[in-house]
Amino acid sequence: MNGPCWLVVASFAIVFLQPTAQKPPRALWLWDPKPFLSRGNAQADFFDFCERHHIGVLWAQIVTVADPPGRRVDRSDDWKQFLAEAHRREFKVHALDGDPHYALRAQHAAALSIVDAVIGYNAAAPPVARFDGVHFDNEPHALLDWNAPARRERLLAEFLDLNEQAAATARRAGLAYGVDIPFWWGDRDPESGAPIGVTTFRGNRTVASDRLLTMVDNIGIMDYRTVADGPDGIIAHAAETLKAAERASTVRVYVGVETSVERGDYVFVAGIPRSAMRTAIASGDPVAVALDQQRARLVADGDMLHVGIKSSSDAGDVLARVARAFHLKSGDDDKATRSAIAAMRREGEWFGMQIRTIETREQSKLAVIEATYTTPPRITFAGRPLSQMQAELASAERDFMAYRAYAGIAIHDHEWFLAVSLLFGAATTLVAVVLSDLGTGRYLRNRDLAILLAAAVVENLGYRQLNAWWGCVGTVQAMTGKGGWGPMTRRAF
Repeated sequence: MNGPCWLVVASFAIVFLQPTAQKPPRALWLWDPKPFLSRGNAQADFFDFCERHHIGVLWAQIVTVADPPGRRVDRSDDWKQFLAEAHRREFKVHALDGDPHYALRAQHAAALSIVDAVIGYNAAAPPVARFDGVHFDNEPHALLDWNAPARRERLLAEFLDLNEQAAATARRAGLAYGVDIPFWWGDRDPESGAPIGVTTFRGNRTVASDRLLTMVDNIGIMDYRTVADGPDGIIAHAAETLKAAERASTVRVYVGVETSVERGDYVFVAGIPRSAMRTAIASGDPVAVALDQQRARLVADGDMLHVGIKSSSDAGDVLARVARAFHLKSGDDDKATRSAIAAMRREGEWFGMQIRTIETREQSKLAVIEATYTTPPRITFAGRPLSQMQAELASAERDFMAYRAYAGIAIHDHEWFLAVSLLFGAATTLVAVVLSDLGTGRYLRNRDLAILLAAAVVENLGYRQLNAWWGCVGTVQAMTGKGGWGPMTRRAF
């Protein structure tokens, strides 16, 4: 081997043979596994995608159907094939499900029947085709009860009771059990000064997320931020949970990041007194029940709350009922309405606010605010280059690797992360094509330019990966002196 090749080999050895801690594989929320349950190219491409992005744990949503006296996992034969292939490729797969209402004691039986369904499926499946665990994403803070402190504490105690039962049931069957929690339950409530997520459970007063760490096998922090450092960064928001997990001894902590965007049109009524809403929630008032069923969103504004529900054909009638229950005044430009718009702007999640007067079925008129909810850019990596996402996660992981309890990054969710990955791969080619056309005018016809832009996207679906493999093989051959063009025989024309 000549001098330059030895220099290349030495450089590679210095870079790659340094003793470094092995980063754990990542987890991925898979909310729609249906396209991958049947054997075929889609399934193979999905597993290839996961391998490329260092994903080793899949939280895959299951559907259960009634099978008296309990429930069973739907499409069990397809799951057997999927799980067998996943395990052949050394993935762990946990059955995923969840609903905020499962936190309520009245819904515990429904949630526990899902755990039983997974256990029943595993009992009938060969070892290679069994689920490795159960993962719940219940998020009780999405319920209207969360907005009344006394009901919030009771809700959290019931939530802990559910997880205590579910974890015990799962473990008896040899299944790992995990849940998702937001990072902010330990933050201080500005009204009471106590942690937002504090509750009393089994005689001990504690933050619910800390108590969960003593119950479950793994936990996913919904640490949805797009920068690693700073007081509002990924590292800062995960630190307290990781420290508490170290004290809990065995629990493993995944740090979740967001790649999806939620978008929806809402209609609001403004100016409901916060105290009146809390009274309605605490008493189980029918209006509060209706708002909970509508998955209402509340915008806080001092002593006032502004209440919105998703736009629909009957949204006006629901809000008219709310307005009557809380004795709201009519009018299309009153103080409460203007204050509501200002509060929505401060939240940074609402856009396109417009004041409208609508007519209800009872022929009455109601002033409402129409607004569009969009996941804020500080929460999601959607629309950002994959390189930026990877750089921020690499920075965060350098800090997280110091914690024994750290299990890895968790990415929410597959569909959006796939979009982020493909857009990054196509970006450089797309820019090159557009700049070339602007500079040379070679592809003046729109049809030619459209074909080139389409090719820039399609090349990421196999060709780019194959080209990278050829490059690796060629590099190794050049370093070892093997390969080459072979004999080149000259021939006359």
